[in-house]
Amino acid sequence: MQQNWIPQVRAAIEIKRTNPVGAIEILKPAEMLEANDVAPTFYRGLAYLSMKSGKEAAAEFKKVVDRRSIFPVSPLHSISRLGLARSLALAGDTAGARSAYQDLFAVWKDADPDLPLLKQAKAEYERLH
Repeated sequence: MQQNWIPQVRAAIEIKRTNPVGAIEILKPAEMLEANDVAPTFYRGLAYLSMKSGKEAAAEFKKVVDRRSIFPVSPLHSISRLGLARSLALAGDTAGARSAYQDLFAVWKDADPDLPLLKQAKAEYERLH
């Protein structure tokens, strides 16, 4: 808990406090445990995204998306697809962002169409065209 969960909670708090650099620093103890947990990688992606560092955020979210076998039912996998799409758009990779949004929509094809996060993602996708 000291090396993994507590840093995750503290990182989430720092991101909310608009201190993403602090969040990344707080996550350092969790790095050695990331082979078995996608959450530290996810929070690092969020921190980079809030710093407007699209390339770095995309790399972190891609790690989560690619490691589906770790906690396969975790919602972080789907939300990381959205983070990846947003990060690629921020980095100026419009084609990559479109593809990531399409992948997200394929995964969420049966989601409630009134889900606020899904509506937001669709609006973001439309702005890419």
